[in-house]
Amino acid sequence: QMADVALADLLEKGGNIVELFEGPASLLQELLNGCKKKQFTGAAFFIVDDGDKLHLGAISGTPDHPAGKLIQTLAPLAGGKGGGKPDMARGAAPQRDKAQEILAQATTQLKA
Repeated sequence: QMADVALADLLEKGGNIVELFEGPASLLQELLNGCKKKQFTGAAFFIVDDGDKLHLGAISGTPDHPAGKLIQTLAPLAGGKGGGKPDMARGAAPQRDKAQEILAQATTQLKA
């Protein structure tokens, strides 16, 4: 499973995760579930580009970076929206050309 392999590498590095994947929308849920399964305690922000739109997901085990707030802040950068709970949130955005901009902002926020 692509998500498990990708996560193994990312979790090994330690720290917060900000990552872009190309693949089906279902990959996003697999990544979020994978983080939960591994009891990831940091914050992670994922973008999955399915060739049509960007699917955004955040998971957080830390009060410093509530997942819902991450999605609410970042999705609008690409004309999207979304939200969720402090521990897990999702969104979608139509402007695929803004993926790098969202990644850069997410990295800035999660490094803070």
